Amino acid sequence: MAGPERRVSGIIPALALEWMARETRARLLVTDMLDLLWANAAAQAVLGARHDLEVRDGALAATNSAHQDDLAAFVRRSGPEVETLVIPSEDRKGHVLIRAQRVGREPSDRFVGIHFHRSHVHISEYADFRKIFGLTQAEHQVLLYMLDGKTADEVSCEKQVSIDTVRYQIRQIYEKLGVSSRESLFRRIRPYIL
Repeated sequence: MAGPERRVSGIIPALALEWMARETRARLLVTDMLDLLWANAAAQAVLGARHDLEVRDGALAATNSAHQDDLAAFVRRSGPEVETLVIPSEDRKGHVLIRAQRVGREPSDRFVGIHFHRSHVHISEYADFRKIFGLTQAEHQVLLYMLDGKTADEVSCEKQVSIDTVRYQIRQIYEKLGVSSRESLFRRIRPYIL
């Protein structure tokens, strides 16, 4: 048994890389300074089309420069746990959901694995979260803004309420949905897309 196991274990990294390259979900490997190291075929197609994200001077970039600083800060602060960033789509019909996680064997490694997808789910395509999770009308509205990729500051401006009010409503939403992050929030509501 030792012979076949040894032979198989030697080819596993190559097979895993081939499998990731064929994956239909866009996947990237970048440095924490956004330098692109590797992209699978799905990511290359999206980046080549220059919808929301692109490669500029060998680095991952947001096509809308207003989102570039958010993207750069998000990747730099990525840690060993998967974190999520939401950027509104250029066509304003959805958002780009970007998930990142620092990878490597050493804590000092500066490599970040990313997968992303565009979502064009419209507000009307969600189930009624007020009924499902017992949200107030204000919390429901904040949740819909969050699903549209808006930050707490943007929600505060849109609703013309204080940032403290919005943060309180977000905490209430997290509590009622039993989540502790945006990523877990999106995971929790995914089954309720109609």
